[in-house]
Amino acid sequence: MKTTQLILRILVGALMVLFGANKLFLFLPAPEPHGLAGEITKAFLTIYYLMPMVGLFELIIGLLFLSNKWMPLATLMLVPISINILAFHAFADLQSIAAAAFVALINVYFIYVYQDKYWPLLKIK
Repeated sequence: MKTTQLILRILVGALMVLFGANKLFLFLPAPEPHGLAGEITKAFLTIYYLMPMVGLFELIIGLLFLSNKWMPLATLMLVPISINILAFHAFADLQSIAAAAFVALINVYFIYVYQDKYWPLLKIK
């Protein structure tokens, strides 16, 4: 089980670092999205701060995953990002949903792994 967690943690961490850094430094060539995905992407790019901010969060989350520091926090930080990536691909670019589904499922897995850390947050005092 620990080996599985290590492999998944490194995979998700590497993906987040790679795509987060790419949003900041634009070093990977991106195919031109068509249809609704293209329109949404163009709209996101017109909001000049949005993609760099998302990229910075992805980079931070990826580094936390790779360093194995504050994993319960990193996992929670990944929730809104993975939901939005999954929703974007589900509604606008279904052909490339595999990576989004992978990240979302791994995120659910890590929430399960660290569930004991979250229960105290839900207690009513």
